[in-house]
Amino acid sequence: MSFSIRTRLTFLYSGLLSLSLLLFAASSVWLLRQRLTDRLHESLAKRIQGVEDFLIRETTEKTDAAMIPVEIEEYASTQPEGHLIEVTDATGRVLLRSQPAPSPSVTQEDVFDLYGKEYRVRATASLAPVEASLTELRWLLSVLAPLLLLITGGVCYWIGSRALAPIDGMTLLARSISLADLSRRLPVSPVRDELSRLAEAWNEMLSRLEGSIERIHRFTADAAHELRTPLTALRTTAELAVRREREANEYRESLEQVVTLSERMSHLLDALLVLARGDDAIPVRTVGRVELRELVQAVCSEMRPMFASKGVDLAVDAAEELPVVRGDSAGLHRLLTSLVENALKYTAAGGRVTIKVEREGSEQVVEVSDTGCGIPDESLPHIFERFYRVDLSRDRRSGGHGLGLAIAQQIARLHDSEIEVHSTLGKGSCFRFRLPGAA
Repeated sequence: MSFSIRTRLTFLYSGLLSLSLLLFAASSVWLLRQRLTDRLHESLAKRIQGVEDFLIRETTEKTDAAMIPVEIEEYASTQPEGHLIEVTDATGRVLLRSQPAPSPSVTQEDVFDLYGKEYRVRATASLAPVEASLTELRWLLSVLAPLLLLITGGVCYWIGSRALAPIDGMTLLARSISLADLSRRLPVSPVRDELSRLAEAWNEMLSRLEGSIERIHRFTADAAHELRTPLTALRTTAELAVRREREANEYRESLEQVVTLSERMSHLLDALLVLARGDDAIPVRTVGRVELRELVQAVCSEMRPMFASKGVDLAVDAAEELPVVRGDSAGLHRLLTSLVENALKYTAAGGRVTIKVEREGSEQVVEVSDTGCGIPDESLPHIFERFYRVDLSRDRRSGGHGLGLAIAQQIARLHDSEIEVHSTLGKGSCFRFRLPGAA
């Protein structure tokens, strides 16, 4: 069975109170018993001392031995508890006989010398008054404890309800916030307590969730928009091809168009998959030592045919011996390739793209610069956003989707780096990122 927090708190406080009351009652009864018993022993000691003082005061050395019992009896008759005193001499002769001791009782005795004679005095007292007092205390505690426990339980439940009421309000409000209205926020109390920190944590989570949902909606809309055009072209090409009988070369041309469109969609889907995988795009286990010289040479070898076909020069400005860096080889290869492809895309025939590697402290700075058309200032803050394109028509013709730089930036961040960009409109652009040296 599951109980609410306020019920569990009530049970907890009631249990602690019950334990406290039990310990208090036991200690109170024990302490009262000790006090009353001590007082009773003190009373018995005074009664014994009274007998001794009386004999010293009322007798002399010449007092007849037969008169001592008479004197003691006279003294006992004047005391409230006189008949609970017993006096014997050294020979064991009883000078004053006590009445039967009540049960329960406590006894105390003492021996003293008087004129060379030894006397033993024994006094007895009943414990009935002590037990009666203890019984009354137990009865009082047995009545008050449950009543106090009941009152305390009710008060604890009420306090718990009042204390948890703001949390219930926050829960109801949080449940009323749907994905369609993530702009709503929980009220934050001006008092800096646990509830205000909880409300702030909820609001921060809602802000992150709102941003994530917005990015998902934008990403989905952009992806659908990007896929709609090649899918429409693919369908149109296929429909035209099967609408009437055609020559073999016409079918070949249609199939080549289908292959081209399919490759473009495949590249787009691959890019979308990389972005969707996020931080899992580069598993940590692949991070290791990367030969920077081999990485640059591999990218240049792959890209030179594309540069040659467009008439753009690809140059490398780096030392003959480059140090080893720490990172993921495949990820860094894709990062550098994306930057070089982007530079080639916006560089006209006769221009140049340069890959430069230089050392700054313990880091290696990789720089890809071009002599292309440059990037407008208003576009610089957005070039790493998904599906963003500076020149829409040019990207359409070149087959770009506006995802290359977004993927490159993501890979750089997975290497604890950030791509920096500097551009001058009409003169070219420069992209830089840093890599730590391998230990």
